Amino acid sequence: MAALKNVMAWIIQNYPHERELSNARLTKMVYLSDWHHTVYANARMTDISWYFDNHGPFVWDIKNKASEERDWFRIVDTTNMYGSRKTIIELKGDFSDEIDLAQSEKTSISKMIERTKGLYWDDFITFVYSTFPILVSEKYSSLDLEALAERFRLEKGIAVPA
Repeated sequence: MAALKNVMAWIIQNYPHERELSNARLTKMVYLSDWHHTVYANARMTDISWYFDNHGPFVWDIKNKASEERDWFRIVDTTNMYGSRKTIIELKGDFSDEIDLAQSEKTSISKMIERTKGLYWDDFITFVYSTFPILVSEKYSSLDLEALAERFRLEKGIAVPA
């Protein structure tokens, strides 16, 4: 299992539109990557206890980790194009040599970046809401990614990775 700061840093460093990485988008990118890795590598990427609230999968872990790891991350409060407040999480430098992730974790993150990089917010949220854990779970419930991945693989006929 990867350290959350490494997952966050890899996403921020490789996301082509870093000014779009609000706390909400970064959180959902971590979720998408964690979900993908759980399904296709048969292992969780993070130890986050995902929760399905009004705004989809959301936790405060990402913003809290950015606050704790001030050597790596900067939290910038700004506004979006409509004048609403948003919080951007940025890297303070290039940590390529310090990010410790397995190749399968980098692959899952890269696939989710590739899949979402061209999506505006509404389409991005539609994609997040189309993921199996959100489709089959009730709002205000915890998301057991391992159990949901097992169910997803069975329903879709996907072989369990070795």
